[in-house]
Parts: sequence; structure tokens; C-alpha cells
Amino acid sequence: MPNLHGLAALMGWSGLIEALAMSAVVAGFLAVVIRDRGRSLTLALALSGGLLLSYHAYSQDCMLLLAALGLVGQTEGAVGFRRMLQVSLMPLPYALLPAQNGWSSVLTLLIIGAFAAGARLALVRESTIHRA
Repeated sequence: MPNLHGLAALMGWSGLIEALAMSAVVAGFLAVVIRDRGRSLTLALALSGGLLLSYHAYSQDCMLLLAALGLVGQTEGAVGFRRMLQVSLMPLPYALLPAQNGWSSVLTLLIIGAFAAGARLALVRESTIHRA
């Protein structure tokens, strides 16, 4: 499953580590909501973060990432976030999902990377606006 629950099950993490990872996603999103004024970026992060936090997610649920990519569009400075979303929508990560080894976590790691890139963009962008 392309979410944190699936990654935790694959890696053999305890419930505590899974809860900490989910808390980090929620904390990152809340930091963006509090500091960023751009609604499209915030909504794109909500879609990707919601997919990470879901308990059951399947490959078709990742179409939410397509909506997130559309929301980001040509947002200034969102190249890293956009690229991570584009790579996560390519066929290869989905072909690796049925693998019984660590390769099935590639899609989850791409979504985590996209979320981190988007959150970083929102937080850095907002801090530079306050400095100006």
C-alpha cells in the first residue's frame, strides 16, 4: 500500500514508530497551513499527505496525486514538488507495488519526498515573504 501504514508493515516498524511518522506528516501540514497563504499548494499537500495518512490505499487512490499535480501547475518555485509528483505518477513505481520485498515501498517513498518538497517550498517561501 502506498501509505505510511504499508511502509511500517513492510519495514516491521512498531506502532509507535508508525504513529511518530504520521505525526510528522500532520505537524508538517499544520506548519504549512499556519504559515502559507497559497491555497493551491496547501490543497496539493493535503491530498498527498492524506494519501500517506490513510490506512488502506491502493494504486487507484494515487490518482489524487494527479489532482495535486494539477493544483501545483506552474506555481513559482515548485519544481521539486512538481517533479516528485510527476515521477510518482509514472508506471514504474506502480509496477513495483506487488513486489514482496522492499521495492514495493518505492511509491511510498516518492510520495513522502513529494510531500517534504512541497512543505519545504511553502515554509521557505513564506519565510522569505516575511523578511521582505
